Amino acid sequence: MIADNLLNPFDVPVEMEFPHKPHAEENWTEYHYFFAYDKDADIGLSLHIGRLAEDTSIWRGILYVFMPDDKVLVRKYAGRGETARGFCAGPLQLTCIEPFKLWSLDFDGAMQVTTGKSMCYGPLQDGVDEVVKVHCLFEAATPFFSLDPNKLEGLPNMGWAHDHFEQIHTVTGEVTYQGTTTSFKGMGNRDHSSGPRDSGKVFGGIFFNVLFPS
Repeated sequence: MIADNLLNPFDVPVEMEFPHKPHAEENWTEYHYFFAYDKDADIGLSLHIGRLAEDTSIWRGILYVFMPDDKVLVRKYAGRGETARGFCAGPLQLTCIEPFKLWSLDFDGAMQVTTGKSMCYGPLQDGVDEVVKVHCLFEAATPFFSLDPNKLEGLPNMGWAHDHFEQIHTVTGEVTYQGTTTSFKGMGNRDHSSGPRDSGKVFGGIFFNVLFPS
């Protein structure tokens, strides 16, 4: 885990790590993204979860668990559930254990099985439920990065959020599927943003997160 004196160079307030207070602003929402991958075990996960703009008390998330041999476990969940340090959507629970340092991701429910190849050729159709459990910890490996137009000189006003934070992590966890529990340990990243977002508009972008040996 990164040293405390390097952790927060942008002086981001601690409360920005926790669920934000919804704003009375058109299309206002809040989103988190978590990604992890262990190249040796060939196991990874991707989670994009955020508030519905129509009802900000509802969190909607899509979880992917990437298994060996191109197998993918996937399911979308939506629901109400929030604490001072985290939030949930059905069986999916996210918790900020220590701000800027440590987050946990837990899932205990049903997912569908598909393949990466099939998802490239068409939408996923409803299928047979499979019981899956996931637990992993995201531990800070780099400083907490703030993409804030008010703090970064010359940055244009973002049209999809008022604030955006990113951080690289080491990730440890385990996934239980078909009665077998497999551990994984790798690298990952997460981000967190809030503000008005019109998902009806087409836009795109690429973020590169790089951790050098130094």
